[in-house]
Amino acid sequence: MPDAYQDGVFFHKSTRILAMPDVRESLIAFYKLLKETFPLEGMVMHHFLPSSQSLLELHFIHDGGIHFLGRFIPFSREQTMFLRAFSLTGGVNAIPNSQEVRTAESVNNDLREYIENRPRAHLVCCLKGAGAPLGLLRLIGTEVGCFTEEHERRLGLLAIPLALKRPTSQVYMITISGAALLGCICG
Repeated sequence: MPDAYQDGVFFHKSTRILAMPDVRESLIAFYKLLKETFPLEGMVMHHFLPSSQSLLELHFIHDGGIHFLGRFIPFSREQTMFLRAFSLTGGVNAIPNSQEVRTAESVNNDLREYIENRPRAHLVCCLKGAGAPLGLLRLIGTEVGCFTEEHERRLGLLAIPLALKRPTSQVYMITISGAALLGCICG
């Protein structure tokens, strides 16, 4: 049975962290807060690009810090339709074994330079605005089947504050990628 007081404390701590002006500090602090109660190996912020039917992996946050990824995951028409339908219902999608879902397996592969590429659970929260998908927050579990219904419910409490954080995260991503591009051109 959910504990309303604990949910309130969790929501308050999370929204206070997500409201921090420094995106880097905010995402790292949020990851550390989640790690207190979720079996986490890392978390990925994605941006949905409907025109190209793909997800852009923006950031990967784990015990080793935060990394800008800037990688695209192409979506099939069916996957795009699923994401749009998922955004209407909102909530959280549990993937008990990443090897059973192509997108989850692709994310694991993309993160292999930071964490071991092996089967594990993913917990995906749809971030939406005006009924349309904006992006995803993907929690990467420590092992197959490690997330519970309670983890799903708790992450679902944060869908709106996370969606509000996403534009700030995008500005941060654009700044970092622009600086990296300038370094390549000027350096």
